[in-house]
Parts: sequence; C-alpha cells; structure tokens
Amino acid sequence: MRWLICIALLACTIADAALTERYVTQAAGGTGDGTEGDPWTFTQAVAAYAPGDRVNVKNDGTYVMAGDITLSTSATATAPIYFRAYSSTIGDDGIATFTSTNHSLIVTGEGVQLEGFFVNETSGNATKNFSIIGKSSGLYRCKAIISDSGAGGSLGAIAMSGDGTYVINCKIDITSLASAGYGIHTTSLVEVYGNTVLVGNSGAASTVIGIYMLVSGDEGTTARFNNIQGGHTNGSHIGIQIDQLSGGTAGGPCMDNNIYLCDVGINITDAPDIADSHTMKCINNVIYDVRYGIQNDDVGNTVKFFIANNAIKATSGAYDGFGDNDIKNAITLTANPWTDPGNGDFTPNNTAGGGALIRGKALPTSFVDFDESPTVDNYRDVGAVQHEDSGGGGAVIIIIED
Repeated sequence: MRWLICIALLACTIADAALTERYVTQAAGGTGDGTEGDPWTFTQAVAAYAPGDRVNVKNDGTYVMAGDITLSTSATATAPIYFRAYSSTIGDDGIATFTSTNHSLIVTGEGVQLEGFFVNETSGNATKNFSIIGKSSGLYRCKAIISDSGAGGSLGAIAMSGDGTYVINCKIDITSLASAGYGIHTTSLVEVYGNTVLVGNSGAASTVIGIYMLVSGDEGTTARFNNIQGGHTNGSHIGIQIDQLSGGTAGGPCMDNNIYLCDVGINITDAPDIADSHTMKCINNVIYDVRYGIQNDDVGNTVKFFIANNAIKATSGAYDGFGDNDIKNAITLTANPWTDPGNGDFTPNNTAGGGALIRGKALPTSFVDFDESPTVDNYRDVGAVQHEDSGGGGAVIIIIED
C-alpha cells in the first residue's frame, strides 16, 4: 500500500551541501561538540542548534522529557533547520522515542522540521504531545500516543497554531483517551496530509475528534489524504470536524480522506459571525460504517457548500442538514470499499458496491477551483490511498525531497 501524497516542503529546496550535520545520542556525556565522533545530548542540541543545521538524533535509547522542550531558534530563507531521527545509519527512517509525563515538545521557531520523533505521553494529564507554533514549521513521519487518566478536560496529541505549519505522514494514537480529546487540532492556516489517526473506543460518550480544524476561512487550511480509524458509532466520535471562523474568503478543503467506524464522518459547524460568501468544500472522501456521513451542524446558517463526489455508507443518513443543491455526485456504498480497514489497509478493493465504486472515480483536481499545494501523480481513486495495477503500474508514489 502506498500513500497518495507528494509534496515538496519549503525548506527542502536547500541542497544538502548547505547543511551542517549535527549529531545527538541518548548515551552522550554532555560535553560533546555535536560532531559525529563527539555528539550532543538532546538538551545540548536544543540550546545550541542554529540555522543551517540538520540535527541527527540517534535511536539508541529512550529520551526522557523532564519538562517541556521548546525549540525556539528559527530558520532563515537560505538556512533551514531539521531535526531528523535515525537508527543506525543517517537517513534510514529511524524513530527516536521520547517519553513524557505531562510535558510537551513545543516548536516556537519558524521553519523547523521534525522528522521521525515519537512522543509517548504516559501520565494522562498533558494537554498535547507536540505543539507547533512557529510559522512554516511542522512534523513529518512522526508519531504520538496520548493516554488519559479520566480526570477530565480536553486532551490532544498534536496542536498547530502557526500559519503555514504542517503535519505530514504522521501516526496519532488516541485510543487510550477516557474523556474528550482530539488527534490533531488546528487554529491557523495549516496543511494536514497523509496522516493516520487511531481513535478506537476512546472517550466513551465524550466528544473525541480525529482531526479538529478551526478554519479562519482561507483555502490554505487543508485536510487531505488522511486515514481516520474509529472504534464505534455510538457516543460522539467524529472523524473530521471543521469549525468555520470569521474572516477570509472560503472554507478550507476537506478532500480525499478515508474515515471508518465513527459516529459522524465529517462534521461542519459555523461560527455565528461568518460572512455569507464562504464556501465549505468536502470532496472525494470515503466514509464507511458511520451513523452520519457528512453533517451540517448549523442547519440555519447561510454558508455555501460544495459537497461533491463523496462515497458514503451511513446508518442514519449520508448527508444531514444540507440543501439539495449542496450535494453533487453522491456515491452510495453498499459494501466495504477497502482491503482490510480494521488492520489499517485502506487500499480500495474491487468489490461491487464497495471499492469498485471508488476506483478511477476521483473528481479531477482541475475541477476544484483552488490552488493545489501538493503535486499529485496518477491521482485517480476516491479517498486517501490508491490501488496498484497488476505488475505495480499506476501506483501513487510519496515524494518528500530531502
């Protein structure tokens, strides 16, 4: 299975030769200079990293977070900043594990990218694992698990509040939440692409949301190619929630997502002071085994909707709270469309009434009237994951430029 996501990150346009390689190991003694032969501790790296550095963090043990960790130094237009995990060889797609007891990894610097970081929150009290505040900073191939003691309050794994921030190809597990919470929470112009959010049976009857987008009305806020795997259709589990705030000219697109086994697949709610000119777009999503597919939670609002080419199977209604003219080219599923969604394989199957209805049926990007940020190759199936032809032809390839 291959993800449909091909995006060049802003900082990745700088040649490797322009970067200074720094090294971190868990076993470092604390007096190193950051070279491969004399590495930093992670604490040293946080204090000493600079624009133009690529900090390679070795997975040679667990990094214990004794408090919040804040990365505050910003990149420049010609000198990006990377923190990249590795296992034994630089660039081997390793994962560096951090354990937290009520602490967060916070990025306030601008243009900082974290790759391969796993923050495991075990106390059940922290409000978030990652907090991305600095403009144009983000997470790639990271992982977050958050637990919940049941003490109440809203808990979440990743919070994004800086314009231009991004979360790409990450895995978020909130299945241990005992009360309200979220996987990814956004409050600015952001990009959320190619992530897996495991909601499971979390939260009991509390509101648990896979991706919660507070949209300030600009198409730069986008959720695309995400897989959200719920656990039941009772309670208040929501795959994606879009809260439209005032300002801007159009709602952020919610496109090409897979949502499985939730109470509501996509919930759209609208702040009272929104301008009438806004358009909410939900296109090419696959939503299966839910109570409601796409729901307008503010039936009396005047926001314009463009709800098109969504494939849905819902027990109480594929669409709730919309006018007849809001819905375009609805696809009704009668069978499971994926290979093995319970185990995370969302490749379209070829079952009649299921995957056969979404293969080759994606609404062309050219039909959607907004600037396309990612470059997409061989994009053809509805949903987040594309099928491969026999012999491997026609697959969509992930391209993240280093």
